[in-house]
Amino acid sequence: MTHRWLLPSLALVSLLLFKTTIQDSALNAYEAQQSTPCSSPVSIPPASQPNIFSPEQEIALGDIFAQLLDTRLAANDDEALTGRLRAVGDRLSAQLPVSGLHFRFYLSDAPQANAFSIAGGRIYVTRKMVSFLRSEDELAAVIGHEMGHIVTHQSAIENTALLQQLQVSHLSDTNDIFDKVNLIIESATKLKRNADLPEKDQLAADQAGLEAVARQCGVGGRTLERLFHAETGMRYGLWRQKARLLESIRLLVESRSVTHAALESGYSSASAYIAAFKQTFGCTPKTVLSNSAAEIPW
Repeated sequence: MTHRWLLPSLALVSLLLFKTTIQDSALNAYEAQQSTPCSSPVSIPPASQPNIFSPEQEIALGDIFAQLLDTRLAANDDEALTGRLRAVGDRLSAQLPVSGLHFRFYLSDAPQANAFSIAGGRIYVTRKMVSFLRSEDELAAVIGHEMGHIVTHQSAIENTALLQQLQVSHLSDTNDIFDKVNLIIESATKLKRNADLPEKDQLAADQAGLEAVARQCGVGGRTLERLFHAETGMRYGLWRQKARLLESIRLLVESRSVTHAALESGYSSASAYIAAFKQTFGCTPKTVLSNSAAEIPW
């Protein structure tokens, strides 16, 4: 019988156990590559959905979102506070191909332990998240994942799908983009969002972010993925998904709210969270809440 309040720690324990071995293996791989030619630039997964935003328009979209969400983002761009984020982010962005996007890094005073990104290159990491991270390596993994969302243009693609429902097929200047964002807001109740997109977004972000982190370490993304799989027995994307779901159990038990656990653990809706939870654990979150201790297969 596995006590559910112990489950969130399993992912952290497994990472600590394997961290040194992965670092040693990566170092060996790095040393082996020194006698070979430089590897090709990080490859970005091709978009499978249309995107009507140019890089410049995507930056404008992010600027508009930042203005609209200013109080919720609780951003602080003080150099003394954000310098560490910027230093790590700049090293990672140097490993990415030229995209025309502008990466900017902000410390957020939002109360959750979280990181998130906005179209065009804005990346926010909360103070609480920073306090949980034990090293710049872990910070690089968090920022790399958010960069993955940006370089795969996921926000622009999602907003393209919404605008197409409103019969919008092209954009012009910043004022036009601002009008279209307001049109999306005004039509929110009529628009249909793709419920399957968020988890696909996470996996694509993992792939691009992992590549950037790997190159910063001096190895290729496939090498790091292979080392991770050899040490943990699962792909990085699957490990991240399970670790996120395990952490959601703690949130679920503390709040007694499925919706709260879903949103706080990064899912866009309770339905998407319930589907992922059931697929992984074979039961629903409510089933877990109904038992003082639940057997959940890893």
